[in-house]
Amino acid sequence: MRRGHRSRIQFLPHIHQIFQAALRNHPFSIPKGGKDTCPRINQATTSIRASRNFIRPQYLPEAAEIRHKTMAYPSSYENYHGITMIYVLDGCGQIKVNNQAMPLNKGNCYLIHLYAFFCIEPSEGSVLELYQCSIPCTTYHFMLTIPGADFKYVDWTDASCMCHFPESQQETVAALLNKMEIYAKPQLQSILLFEFFGRFNRCLFLNRKN
Repeated sequence: MRRGHRSRIQFLPHIHQIFQAALRNHPFSIPKGGKDTCPRINQATTSIRASRNFIRPQYLPEAAEIRHKTMAYPSSYENYHGITMIYVLDGCGQIKVNNQAMPLNKGNCYLIHLYAFFCIEPSEGSVLELYQCSIPCTTYHFMLTIPGADFKYVDWTDASCMCHFPESQQETVAALLNKMEIYAKPQLQSILLFEFFGRFNRCLFLNRKN
């Protein structure tokens, strides 16, 4: 057996053990009645910390880059290296993705796909407060390999995908992204990103349902 193939086989139990505790009874599927099934961050973080002694660094995904920003003027970006997530904390404006204008309001969250161009424009007299997160494609693919991953409502057929988190969820999502900004190590970010994508997927489902 080739060395690289043997290493990949050895890697699979590591993935399973890392996320086993976090995903137990939390499959991230859409439940009947719309109840929240996202895992608790503390439980997931404990699982990662317990697992870091046996997981090999080369198997971990790349770290995402997340920034808390305030913007009073338009800014343009080129999305060459992965997926960009925009989550609006306060203020209003618009985002143009490949010249298609869409609203930016509190609670709006966008995933902007690879190779898309986008511009963030605050409304006149408004200051946008937001999180901007660059997620490497390899990291997103890593999320998909985790047992229980179900992101089927995330649409990749267009240049972007948007959901609006209800007011009851906005503080929770903001706290989750704040932890992602603080805990820059890939071990912790993997769990936090997984929870974010689970919440984003569920929000898409509820937005479509309503």
